[in-house]
Amino acid sequence: MQIDTTQHLLRFLARLIEESGGVADHADLAAWLDEWLATPLPEFLGMTPAQAMVDESGLRQVETLLERMRGGLPA
Repeated sequence: MQIDTTQHLLRFLARLIEESGGVADHADLAAWLDEWLATPLPEFLGMTPAQAMVDESGLRQVETLLERMRGGLPA
């Protein structure tokens, strides 16, 4: 699931960037995403986003956090 999920999130992030008027550099985006997915976050009670994505609900929570980050809202 992780490879498919990571690719899904990469496409999701590229779409968010392009909708915001930016240009998605997939290599840079993939590197950032790999690091971010491995970073424990308080939003996931100290788990990493990768650990939070054990099911569809967790994936949606990760997507919601990424959308909030794009908007500059507190995550």
